[in-house]
Amino acid sequence: MMDMDANPKLKAILNSKAREARVTRQLLLSQVILMKISPGILEKLTNLRHLYIVGCSLTGSVPHQLVNMSNLQTLDLSDNKLNVVPSPIFENLRQLRTVDLSRNDFVAFPKSLKYLQKLKKLNLSFNKFLEMPAELGYLKHLQHLDMSSNLIDSISTDAICQAWKNSLIVLKLANNLISRLPSQIGLLTALQELDIRNNRLRYLPAMAALLLNISIFRYSGNEWRVYSPHSSYSLYGQHLEEDDVQADAASYGPAALEKLLSYCINSNADEI
Repeated sequence: MMDMDANPKLKAILNSKAREARVTRQLLLSQVILMKISPGILEKLTNLRHLYIVGCSLTGSVPHQLVNMSNLQTLDLSDNKLNVVPSPIFENLRQLRTVDLSRNDFVAFPKSLKYLQKLKKLNLSFNKFLEMPAELGYLKHLQHLDMSSNLIDSISTDAICQAWKNSLIVLKLANNLISRLPSQIGLLTALQELDIRNNRLRYLPAMAALLLNISIFRYSGNEWRVYSPHSSYSLYGQHLEEDDVQADAASYGPAALEKLLSYCINSNADEI
């Protein structure tokens, strides 16, 4: 823990921000080297609505003092070195609408996230997650999910569930190891943005054709193969040329749906 008594300037800054936060109900700490949060900083801020502790070199467990902030609506702990969320924290923070745990060292999914029934935006990008777990299906009001830049190689079909069909608008899965998307992705009919760049995808499931509201589709850096537009069964077993899928390729508006459909495998076709 950073010794604030040994750093009077830092102590004064933190105390000033804490006093201000009691009025504004918002605390922002950015690029302040803390490693750990001193109990005295947060213990009197139980009415806080928005908490941002960004790039402060926090290590290990999410600060346990958060457990008493039951009115918190925004929690941003991005760009630290955290790897554990104690279960009681999210069990008690059920008013959260936005959670950002990006750019940390999480490997295990915080299962207590399932208690955040009001959550609308979740950013878990740039961690070390190996899967997209089924517990995400409990977040019935989720609108924006970012799990880019992890080590995900599979997606639980329960996570892409009917509970999201009228809520999820943005799904970001870029820079993972995903070789196949589940057919249930077609249930996400409210989806407007899909980012699946830099994975190992060769095709999209036939039900992806139901994503009629797609207006942003990012797809470069995969192993796409060309499918015959004239046959329900035959496939061209050829990789797309690099010129066809440039490194920054993306489609917008009506073209996004058209491009997405071009990568959908026919439901009668043999998978390769």
